[in-house]
This record gives sequence, C-alpha cells and structure tokens, in this order.
Amino acid sequence: MKKIIISSLLLISTKIYTQEKIETVIANSNGKVLEIKKPVKYSIEETINQFYKRINSPSKLDELMSFRFYQKTPYSKFKELINSKSEKYGVYIERKLISEKFSPDNMAVAYVFNVKYTKGNLKEILILSKETITDNFQVYQYNVSEIN
Repeated sequence: MKKIIISSLLLISTKIYTQEKIETVIANSNGKVLEIKKPVKYSIEETINQFYKRINSPSKLDELMSFRFYQKTPYSKFKELINSKSEKYGVYIERKLISEKFSPDNMAVAYVFNVKYTKGNLKEILILSKETITDNFQVYQYNVSEIN
C-alpha cells in the first residue's frame, strides 16, 4: 500500500512539474472565440535565429522576449534602441559566435556575437533564460556595443 501511495504521489508530482503551457483563447465580449493561440516551442538555436530574423522590427520580437526583460527595459526604450540601431547600422546580415556560457542549472545562457549589418559591425550580448524546465528560452537581456 505504501509503495502504491508513493508511486502515485511521484507520478502526480512529475505530471504537475512537466505541464506545458496551455493554449491562449481570445474571445470577444459575447464569449465568441475569435482566435486560439497555441504556444510555439523553440530550441535555443531557433529562438536566436528568430530574434535576428526579426531584429529590425521590435514589435515582432515580443513573443521571444521574457516579461523580465521588460521589467528592466521599458518597451519604449527597447523600441528606440532597435530603431536607432537599424537606422545607423542597417539590415542584419550574419552573426559569428564568440562565446557561450550556460548557468549551472542550464536555465540561462549568455551568448556573445560579432554581428554584421549592412553599414557596420557590432558586438552583441544576448542572455536567454526560461522560467520552468518546459518553457522556451526567452530573451532576458540584450546589450549592444560598437567593435573597437
């Protein structure tokens, strides 16, 4: 009996711990379903690829950004940064990985890239994190500096 109870508790706790995000339902004021959004699962590489694919348009980056990012950097400042960077450096061409470092628990990773744009090159640091083990990695911090 003890083994059954322990096994059941272990199975239930494992199921709770590994729950995936459920879909988001958007409905109008009458309750009519307008749209159902299912969460998109991205690997770390795909998150980075999507980030740089959308880098010249801040509004398209929203789903890749952690809510914690916006706690540190207001959306208006982030939008201003992206727009001024796009204006000064042009369109993204390619990136070269300089370094990568994972946190001890593998819930965060920091990347340093040399990024080539049509009008110049930048050093960019992209820190990705995830809230739970089943979440996607999302952008937690984004820093840009000129290459000397």
